[in-house]
Amino acid sequence: MVFNLANGKEASISHTGYHVLVRMQGRAYDAYTGAAGMPWAEYLSRLGTHSAVTEKVVETAARVP
Repeated sequence: MVFNLANGKEASISHTGYHVLVRMQGRAYDAYTGAAGMPWAEYLSRLGTHSAVTEKVVETAARVP
């Protein structure tokens, strides 16, 4: 699994196909997005994989008013 960087290079995310990130309010956050994150659709478009991306929610935090 690779992530296509803004400079046109690829960064290896995982050799096993397993990657964990934070998805909140339509944005993705991980080491490749920086603190501002990026829109979920853009994040998915930058992923390079050999098979389809599957998602699994492992925890949902309640929104604080």
